[in-house]
Amino acid sequence: RGVAPAAPPAMEEELAAALRARGLAVGEFLDEGLRQQCVGEHAGARLWYDSAAAELHSPVLLLYPEASMSDFIQDVAEGERLADHLEEMFGEAAERSPPWDTERKYAAPALQPYLVLDADGEA
Repeated sequence: RGVAPAAPPAMEEELAAALRARGLAVGEFLDEGLRQQCVGEHAGARLWYDSAAAELHSPVLLLYPEASMSDFIQDVAEGERLADHLEEMFGEAAERSPPWDTERKYAAPALQPYLVLDADGEA
């Protein structure tokens, strides 16, 4: 699962209840290396539930196929806008674009994120 192995049982139960309440299911990683890189015990990222704020938090993997690059955001709360993260990463006019974006195509307002679902319609 996408949950760090060190999570106490009570936290695991809160997370499971929050996922059920939202009608969400967490699938298995198809690639163990990617799982370890993204949410393994040394990755620093995990799917978790903040009971005080009543919000799920999850890591987000961003792929840029055109440039054969990727980014990883360790923690995004369900109430946060992905656009705010993209603004921080790239800037309004691509002023913070990474070195691989030599043409400065990756300005936050121009980016169009997509959620990829598996064959069963699960994220």
